[in-house]
Amino acid sequence: MIVGEEGLDFFPSSVYTTFVDPIAIDIFPLLPKWVTTMTDKTKTISRQMKEKFFSEGHKLPTCVNEGCDNFVQVREWKYWSFKSECSACAVARKKGVTRPGVTQHKKPHCENHDGHLGWTCPVPHDSWVGFENSLDLDHLDGDHHNNVPENVKTYCKLCHGRKSLINGDCDSNKVSGRKLQWIKSCKEILDMF
Repeated sequence: MIVGEEGLDFFPSSVYTTFVDPIAIDIFPLLPKWVTTMTDKTKTISRQMKEKFFSEGHKLPTCVNEGCDNFVQVREWKYWSFKSECSACAVARKKGVTRPGVTQHKKPHCENHDGHLGWTCPVPHDSWVGFENSLDLDHLDGDHHNNVPENVKTYCKLCHGRKSLINGDCDSNKVSGRKLQWIKSCKEILDMF
């Protein structure tokens, strides 16, 4: 049966109430204790990493867009992962709105058409019309704290992914790497409870 305007009519109402509607039934008492504890631990890790970031004297980078002095968006505190833009600039760009006094840094195409990464972007330069949100802002040196315009380029997902793999941008052991202490085994997870 197809889902109609009235909702999920292919489930019997008792199944829908029990498994889909969290307001109708409080499911948390039904979950194993380790599920809710793991959620609490994840929140605690993010909170701890945020406190550690500031206690070590770090400061959030400012938005890469010229004329904007806002702090960047935080992607995830537990990894010290930051975006290149502030939320106001990102929202304005996605809506096609110009912020007074601010020049958007993100280009409407992949900047690797000149082959400066060691290969040429396989997507034609003018093929991004309507797909601009599929382009990423990337830090050339892999350091999200180095948010100066000269260090931030616009790449398609193909070029960005390849560059990140070649340069080890995903390596948490590099100097600018994200500082989360990773759990190394299932035994360590179980020992937490």
